[in-house]
Amino acid sequence: MVEQIQIQGSAGTHPDQRVLRLAGSLNLVTVPGFLDALKAEKAGTLILDFSGVNLVDSAGVGSLIQTYMSFQNAKRKLAFVGMSQRILAVLEITRVRKLLPVFESLEVAQQKLT
Repeated sequence: MVEQIQIQGSAGTHPDQRVLRLAGSLNLVTVPGFLDALKAEKAGTLILDFSGVNLVDSAGVGSLIQTYMSFQNAKRKLAFVGMSQRILAVLEITRVRKLLPVFESLEVAQQKLT
């Protein structure tokens, strides 16, 4: 069976805002499906909820950087919420944490990205 990351989308609290709830691992095997799902999203603001993600490997970190840069170039807003201490530690070690807009909760991200 092929490993996949589960992604469930819903409307945000503001117009042109979407929330994607992720579950599973973001790794070398699941990154292509993750990136395809993000490319299909056309909202001006996208919030990625990582509360269901248990692992992010180096390919996953690379995909987060790629996604962030793509959103920056397109003048779109991107936020990350629900990241576990383990995932945040990976982002700190790789010095990516300060690049990515990580918020403490979905509510805070929705409010700040209006």
